[in-house]
Amino acid sequence: MAGISALKKKGSSDSPGNTTEVKKIAIVGLPNTGKSQVFNNLTGEYALVANYPLTTVEMKRTRCKIAGELYEIIDTPGLHCLYIHSEEELVVRDMIFSEKPDIIIQCIDANLLKQSLTLTVDLLELEIPMVISLNAIDETARKGIWIDSDGLSHHLGVPVIESIAVNGLGTNQLKAAISKARISKWSVNYGKIIDGGISTIASELPEDVQFR
Repeated sequence: MAGISALKKKGSSDSPGNTTEVKKIAIVGLPNTGKSQVFNNLTGEYALVANYPLTTVEMKRTRCKIAGELYEIIDTPGLHCLYIHSEEELVVRDMIFSEKPDIIIQCIDANLLKQSLTLTVDLLELEIPMVISLNAIDETARKGIWIDSDGLSHHLGVPVIESIAVNGLGTNQLKAAISKARISKWSVNYGKIIDGGISTIASELPEDVQFR
């Protein structure tokens, strides 16, 4: 794929003495929102992540160069929110908390925008630079539904890239947006009582605890 150079898998070493920093990109989202297809489009690899009960839960990882920068791309099982409901979601949350990726790409199916935005709120509060891949816009267009992606980007404070992942449309724009990923300054107002309680609890946590 043009512009992409697939490199060695995680666990392999580059040439001796090579200290090139490898940034991590985690691709997350609800089940069946195009995460694996986005992974394939960015890396030129093939990934299939199962979300069925009793199946082995694995995350696909590979290294590649995008715009001359070296990244480790991580494809993950479906995640509805950070309040865990399944083994698959626990694996994804543990990866985010323990590895703290440099960038999160959230895949959103345009047909499931409302459901996906619940996860978006959780991810924004982690204060990790984000990009949103708004997938399946062709399906919403056929239904006569138009989503203001620019307005959504402005409101959330992170890049929102329209895509049709199955056809590779939007891939080049997504690659370009990776370097523009940023931490959102938008915050959720839960109300005075809940926000006050959160602040009180956070103040009691050790300073070295991540995602306070």
